[in-house]
Amino acid sequence: MCKLKEFGFDKAEIHTIDTIGICDGFKLYGGQRLNIANSLSAKEYADMELKSLCLSAELNIAQMSDISSYIDKEAIVYGKIPLMITENCILKNMDNCPCNGMGRMVDRTGAEFTVVKDGDICRSVVLNNVPLYTADKFDKIMRINADYYRLAFTDEDEKSCTDICDAYINKKQVNISKYTRLHMFRGID
Repeated sequence: MCKLKEFGFDKAEIHTIDTIGICDGFKLYGGQRLNIANSLSAKEYADMELKSLCLSAELNIAQMSDISSYIDKEAIVYGKIPLMITENCILKNMDNCPCNGMGRMVDRTGAEFTVVKDGDICRSVVLNNVPLYTADKFDKIMRINADYYRLAFTDEDEKSCTDICDAYINKKQVNISKYTRLHMFRGID
């Protein structure tokens, strides 16, 4: 982390509580893997001086809005949400490791999932095969009262990124044939 400071970095997004200890001197922001699902956890991280927290994608709008504002809240409103994290490389186990950080796997139904390398080790993150998409219901999403709304891009091309940003910023229609709402409009199953 000292090298990063030498290059002028002063902020870090963390995804596990143990990362706080190695980020001394950085402004810290909590990522989605912290799985913030209630006000108590938000208060604990606020007490640890994090600047903001990304709320769990497993919550619905009402549950997200109920989390007290001890700290700035962020909600993911677009993106392929991680389904699973493995401690070894799925693609390598299939004799298909690209070692460039991204690959694909197909399940028994033919659905194709993006697999992303996580860090310098052979940990894999399997992303949902369809993105969370809420631009057409953003008026309802605003009830979360989040300080930030995140568009999380992974394997979209430049035109798709532009179109999706336009949909959220300018309320334009975008043609997404398959998407999910996750739990935004219902309770945790």
